[in-house]
Amino acid sequence: KIILKQFLTFVNSGAYFQDFSARNNNLAFVQDVKSVLEELSMTRKYQKIFAEQEIDLEVFQNLSITDLKELGITQPKIRLKLLEAIEQVKNINI
Repeated sequence: KIILKQFLTFVNSGAYFQDFSARNNNLAFVQDVKSVLEELSMTRKYQKIFAEQEIDLEVFQNLSITDLKELGITQPKIRLKLLEAIEQVKNINI
C-alpha cells in the first residue's frame, strides 16, 4: 500500500509526465504501432501483445487504461507511458 501511495503521489505531482513530449518527440514520425513501441523502447513482449490483437494506429489512439489492462499490460508505469504516447499520437493525427 505504501508503494502504491508513493507511486500515485508521484504521478499526481506531474513529475512523470513532465517533459514527456521532449523525450518522445520522434513519435511525430511514426507510421505504425510497432514504431511507436520502438520509440518508447518497449520490449518485444509489448510489441507481440499489440500485434496479436491486430491493433493499428487508429485503434491504438483510442485505447483507454482499461483496454491496456485487458490486453494484459499490468505494470502501471508502462500503462502510463503508453497513455502518454496515445495522447501524442492523437494530437498528431488531428
